[in-house]
Amino acid sequence: VQACVDLFVPEDVDPAFEANVISGCFPLEVVFEGVASDPGSIATAEWQFGDGMTSSDVDSTSHSYGEIGFYTVTYSIVTEYGCEFEFTEDSLIRVNPWPSAEFAADPWEQMLPGNRVEFTNYSLGAIQYQWDFAGLETSSEFEPEFYFPESGGEYPVELVAINEWGCKDSVAYYIWLIDDFALYVPNAFSPDNDGQNDAWQIIGQDVDPLQYHVRVWDRWGQLVFESRDLQEVWVGDFQGGTHYVQTETFGYTIEARSLSTAAEHTICGYVTVVR
Repeated sequence: VQACVDLFVPEDVDPAFEANVISGCFPLEVVFEGVASDPGSIATAEWQFGDGMTSSDVDSTSHSYGEIGFYTVTYSIVTEYGCEFEFTEDSLIRVNPWPSAEFAADPWEQMLPGNRVEFTNYSLGAIQYQWDFAGLETSSEFEPEFYFPESGGEYPVELVAINEWGCKDSVAYYIWLIDDFALYVPNAFSPDNDGQNDAWQIIGQDVDPLQYHVRVWDRWGQLVFESRDLQEVWVGDFQGGTHYVQTETFGYTIEARSLSTAAEHTICGYVTVVR
């Protein structure tokens, strides 16, 4: 007896896969995509990510690596016809460490005119460094020094440390420059000879006595008081004469220079004479 039999041999399904990224800093999120032309023919699948974790997703999956090291990835599939295929990429994924950025400043704060600061780099695991001095200047030196402006205030300094795999860590602190210059300007006084608050007296600190000028105007823009002597007070007289102003609010401008830094300051405001 003779007979013809049709034999069906299903095509192989390619178990190979691709990863969107194979190296990076932890935690590293990786997306795996199978390259099979007909993923619908896959009945079951198993991904082995090399860190003890698995997935039964078909064709594509993702995994987060949380520890440093090399990882071998295997993709095993069983087709709807029971055929088994497997593909392995040895040491495919490399998860790299982060550097640690840290620095100290000497000094952290100082009185003007001092403005030079030295930086000590305590970063670990880095080979490149990026310093940013309050947006004023940058440096790639390991331990730079910087001269800040001769102006009081707080200045942020950031250090970015980069390792050989491009992983970055950053840290930022403030540098304080203290300006000793100060002016206390009363906003009102009552020149009524009662022994209390009878004169408008400006008190200054770190003021250059040779670079001080105060002017006071009434509401019509007429100059009523002017002095270049910080010790001189105004008792409400009009231009130093025998006439005295009445209850009114006056505008003033003070121009002064810091004795320690030579910085120029202009202060404007209002003072009220109360009778």
